Amino acid sequence: ACGTGRKWLRAPRGTGFLYVRRRALDEATRSGSTSLFGEPPLIDHSGAVWSTPDSYTLLPDAKRFEMWEADEAARHGLEAAAVVCRATG
Repeated sequence: ACGTGRKWLRAPRGTGFLYVRRRALDEATRSGSTSLFGEPPLIDHSGAVWSTPDSYTLLPDAKRFEMWEADEAARHGLEAAAVVCRATG
């Protein structure tokens, strides 16, 4: 599941979320899939580590989809919006 924070939670612009079931992530990794759940379309240095000079290993969890550059203030705003949403039902 994924969505934009602004539209669904009234969070700051530029925020969003992605939820991936551990089982789906593990199955895609094991099968060598290059779909969204297997390998992200763009990888930066926070989603993988260099294994050899010409290859990399993706992180084992959903952090492989995170980007290095992040707006911490907006991230906290997204968290606050989620808390308010949960509290109001």
